[in-house]
Amino acid sequence: GMPAAMIPFAVRWGGTHREGSREGLGRYGYGLCSAAVSMAKRYSVYSKIAGGAWHCVTVDIEVLGRHTDAKTVDGYLTPRMEAPPAWATLPGVGAAAGLPSGTVIVLEDIDRLRDTPGWRTSSAAGGKLLEKFGLIYRHLLGDWTLSVDGSQVRPVDPLFLMEHANLHTHPENSYRAHRVPVSDFQYTAESGAKGTIRVRASWMPVKFQMADPSEPSRGVEISKTKKIQGRFKVLKETNAIQVCRDGRFIDDVRPWFGTFQNYDRFIKIELDFDPELDELFGVTTAKQQIVIDDQLKDALRDGIGEFIGLRRLVTGLRKAFRDDLNLVQAEHANSESAESPGPAALAMEHAAEFKRPSRDSEQKRARDERALDEAAAERARETGDSKEAARAALEKKAEKVRYTVTFNGNPEGPFYRPRRPAEMLEVILNTEHPFYDRVWKTASLEAREALKVLLYVLGEHEMDCDPESAREQFYKAERGYWSEALKRSLNHLAPPESVNDLEMSRQEMDASEEPEEAPDVA
Repeated sequence: GMPAAMIPFAVRWGGTHREGSREGLGRYGYGLCSAAVSMAKRYSVYSKIAGGAWHCVTVDIEVLGRHTDAKTVDGYLTPRMEAPPAWATLPGVGAAAGLPSGTVIVLEDIDRLRDTPGWRTSSAAGGKLLEKFGLIYRHLLGDWTLSVDGSQVRPVDPLFLMEHANLHTHPENSYRAHRVPVSDFQYTAESGAKGTIRVRASWMPVKFQMADPSEPSRGVEISKTKKIQGRFKVLKETNAIQVCRDGRFIDDVRPWFGTFQNYDRFIKIELDFDPELDELFGVTTAKQQIVIDDQLKDALRDGIGEFIGLRRLVTGLRKAFRDDLNLVQAEHANSESAESPGPAALAMEHAAEFKRPSRDSEQKRARDERALDEAAAERARETGDSKEAARAALEKKAEKVRYTVTFNGNPEGPFYRPRRPAEMLEVILNTEHPFYDRVWKTASLEAREALKVLLYVLGEHEMDCDPESAREQFYKAERGYWSEALKRSLNHLAPPESVNDLEMSRQEMDASEEPEEAPDVA
């Protein structure tokens, strides 16, 4: 809280006891009054120190405009003893008037918001404030608590790296952002100003924004997929370099060394600088815009010290996303949407003469009929066709393709599961088992065909078993044991080198080389 005599200074532009301070969010003494009158033409500031009484100063722009000299202004801004209104409450505290100390600001005539579409109702304004506060104060909300109409503000991290932030996880999409380690660096200006610039970077997989990431066919035409609106909105609206000042987000800056395209929304970079570098980032009293000094632009672009530079960083991030996109496209080309057999399927057909004879039975036909119904229902949900049409399409496809790999996610499931719909052996890979990330996704296309052969052989022998037989039970049980043992072992395996081996790219790339543009795959 503030002593009563301090409140009139707090509502004046430039009124501060921290003039020139580079610590904390404030510095110029413009924040309170500028923010208040940007929304309301009348506001009141209530404050109280421990052991003291509440005092209040009300500022009405129209009334203030009629006071033409300093003496009458001082008289108008004289504090009066008054507590905040009873309806002003805080979560867990109740009425703000019950606070032992603190400051309460009440915007009383929000004429600017009333005239702004999308902000005219409390529910609409509240939703926007939750989002904006979460974005602006994302690095500070661990120490602070902000709430809007009783709803606590959660951090919104455009890089999707903060585990406690909103949208970091999703109940129907297990894909996560990939952190790319980048070195912070010290920068000294010609003026002698010195400070640290902290850098964060990440890239998102193609399926990160998808409401239904289990179907590989959804990964090819990204613009046509059903999206997780929250994630998609953040990705789209933050397609630029994020710039923070001492943890508080200020502005996003378009890259000056190239152009960000639509697919660059999947790569994110954040710069967080010390307030000592305010002048180099063009920080004004409003602290709402960034204009980077030309010399600093060059250092950020090309690198300085251990920092590899934004140009190489963007190139590495784009390559990571492109590699993931190529993988999704390869999966699509070899998934259930394929209308002709691939190399692995052809190899199985050529080796069919050496197979152990399989006995047909009524139980097998019933099991395969259930599998066809299940696959048809899944296909119908994806395409919007009727179940009968989906079933007919699968039967027609089975005449040409006898072996296929598809993808689905099940956190507790085995790493693969076979079924035989419409005389076609289908091996379903579990995208949430580490086998998918650590083996399948890292394998070359040639190695992947060999993996398919292995899975087809295992799946075919399991499907040749009589339902409920001891042999079938063996396969089901062992598949579970194999999957659990494989999960434990792969999770203890040292992680592969990141696809963004940025230090290696720094050594290999010519410093004068322009960054490659994002792939034009739309």
